[in-house]
Amino acid sequence: MAFDGVLFTNIRYFDKTPIGILINRFSKDTYFADERIVFVFGNFLVMIGAFFAAIIILCISNWYFLLVLLPFMALMIFILHFFLKTSVEVRRIEAMERSPVMSHVSGTLNGISTIRASGRWRCTGRNITD
Repeated sequence: MAFDGVLFTNIRYFDKTPIGILINRFSKDTYFADERIVFVFGNFLVMIGAFFAAIIILCISNWYFLLVLLPFMALMIFILHFFLKTSVEVRRIEAMERSPVMSHVSGTLNGISTIRASGRWRCTGRNITD
């Protein structure tokens, strides 16, 4: 889905966006899809099952619980909307903080062939280590 968005995006986006932001975004999406989604989905199913089992048992044993449950659910929906907005902003700030590092690394890797071709890598190495 993200790859399709990049393929069909206007070329001006790539002119304005540093390469570090693009690499950062793809590497983070790939990590999440490969490593974390399986565990997150398994935990989600277990928690949903436990939640509904507890609600059903409480409603069967004491139907007055429904009077408390409905306002509590409204409060949780309000908190959920607040959390989602905050979470999006935190992820945006995190991506902006990581992008200069990724941009520097990609620029270094792109320029290393030029440094080696001109025979200046020995001078560059001494300047870096000094």
